[in-house]
Amino acid sequence: MAPATLILGLLTICHKVSPISAGCGSIFLPDQHHALIGHSFLGQTGTGRIQCMMLCWRHSRCLSFNHDDTNGTCQLNNARKEEFPESYKQDEHLSYFGSSKKGHEDKAATTTAAATTTTTIAAVTLKVCNSPLGMESGAIADSQIKASSVKNNDHANYGTALARLNSESAWCANTAVKPRWIQADMGSVKDLRAIIVQGRPGQYVFTFTLSKSGNGAQWTHLLDGNGYKKRYYARESYKIRQRVSVETAPSAGIRSRYIRITAISFTTNYLCMRFELIGCD
Repeated sequence: MAPATLILGLLTICHKVSPISAGCGSIFLPDQHHALIGHSFLGQTGTGRIQCMMLCWRHSRCLSFNHDDTNGTCQLNNARKEEFPESYKQDEHLSYFGSSKKGHEDKAATTTAAATTTTTIAAVTLKVCNSPLGMESGAIADSQIKASSVKNNDHANYGTALARLNSESAWCANTAVKPRWIQADMGSVKDLRAIIVQGRPGQYVFTFTLSKSGNGAQWTHLLDGNGYKKRYYARESYKIRQRVSVETAPSAGIRSRYIRITAISFTTNYLCMRFELIGCD
């Protein structure tokens, strides 16, 4: 991936096509107080416009995105307003960023499968660390996923093996058992940048905290700036796979082998979750 530049409010990607030629395609054109509704496939909170743009740029399915400058909500869309004008609505909180046809072709021509690259954004060099770490693929084995409880002790329908992103069911906890957590052993120390959280209709987690461990026995809570356990929000996970950033600073993730997700608030009687861990070595 090559230099990215923000010019006069127009989000633009400039990239080298070959060692001897260069092209600059206008990728995302902003339209304030509008959004493409019903086409979001991935959401994340706490992002700026440029970070949201880069998430869309890196994701092969993303053709446009909606962004809320107030709370940093980023919604990646798998469509554009040109193809679905009936889905293009006014929204006082969101701004729509649609990719031009040329920009989409440029993106397709320059997309790389590399998991870790270096990207320059507005003269700031960032390490792109954005690979699935093994929940959905099975690289994290069933034996490496543990939980505080399983609803009705029914492991066939609610067990930890079903906590994988896009599984047909989900892990569900016995809500009477506290604390309510699920953890994964990533096999070695990883740089964790985000968690994609997926619930089920009417059965999902609103908020959660995180703990990390190097050995699976001693745990350290992730804290906010005031020294309290930091809360992470996944309120949209019942309808989309919601990407929740866990970066501790710009381009700095959680360095850990084990990660534990502890549910704080959830739908009545059902605490269910599927997830993927996003990061790199």
